[in-house]
Amino acid sequence: YYRVTTWSEENSEFFGALRLEKLGLGLTLLLTVLVAAFNIIGTLILTVIEKTREIGLLRAVGASERMIARIFMLDGIMIGVVGTGAGSALGVGLCLLIRAIHFELPAAVYAFETLPVTIKGTTIVLITAASMLICVAAAIFPARQAARLHPVEALRYD
Repeated sequence: YYRVTTWSEENSEFFGALRLEKLGLGLTLLLTVLVAAFNIIGTLILTVIEKTREIGLLRAVGASERMIARIFMLDGIMIGVVGTGAGSALGVGLCLLIRAIHFELPAAVYAFETLPVTIKGTTIVLITAASMLICVAAAIFPARQAARLHPVEALRYD
C-alpha cells in the first residue's frame, strides 16, 4: 500500500508557523505605517499652527475653505507619495539583494538551503495602496483644521 503526500503536507506545522509569522510581520508593518501616519498628522498640525497668519491672509483675500483644505491635503499626499515610494523601492531593492546574495541556511534545520524570497506584485500594490490610503486619511484632520481658520482670528494676534 502506497500513499502519495506532498512536501507541504509533510511539513504542515512548518507552513503553519510561516503563515503565523507572515501575519505577525504584516501587523508590524501596519503599525509602523500607522506611526508614520501620526507623524504626518503632527507635522501638518504644526504647519497649520506655524502658517496661521498666512492662512488668514489667504482667507482674507478670498481663498475658500476648500482651497485651503486642498493645499494641506496635497501636502499630506506629497509626503505620502515620497515616503511610500521610497519605502517600496527600498523594500523591493532589499528583496532583490537578498535573492542575489543567496544566504546559505543549514538544510537540516530549515528544510531548504537558501533564504527564499518571493516578490509578488499584488502584495506590493496592496501595501502601497494601504499606505497611501492611510496617508490621505492622516491629512484630512489637519486640512479641515486649516480650512476652518477664520481670517480675523488668524490675524488678530499678529
